[in-house]
Amino acid sequence: MPDPLTSQHWGTHHAQVHDGKLVGLHPFAQDPAPSPIAQGLLDTLQGPLRIRAPMVRGGYLQHGPGSSAPTSKHRQGRGRERFVEIDWEHASSLVADELERVRSQYT
Repeated sequence: MPDPLTSQHWGTHHAQVHDGKLVGLHPFAQDPAPSPIAQGLLDTLQGPLRIRAPMVRGGYLQHGPGSSAPTSKHRQGRGRERFVEIDWEHASSLVADELERVRSQYT
């Protein structure tokens, strides 16, 4: 089976996959000027700095929306507090609740 094609800002490439992981990107033959920048994607997918799950400010989880407002007593932690890993279901729920709160408050 040929390597699947993938396209991004830096062109189209054949994606070399081994055991479910991207291990190589090879320029698409019809690309007249393939960019070597795409090779940087390989490091971002498995690198130590990759964020692998949704993250939320600890203060937001403890105190909810507005905990970073200038008048909030919880503001002093903003920018210094830890981020907490949560699962996708919890993240989706937080986003949906916040969208509903903003919609209700401002419309």
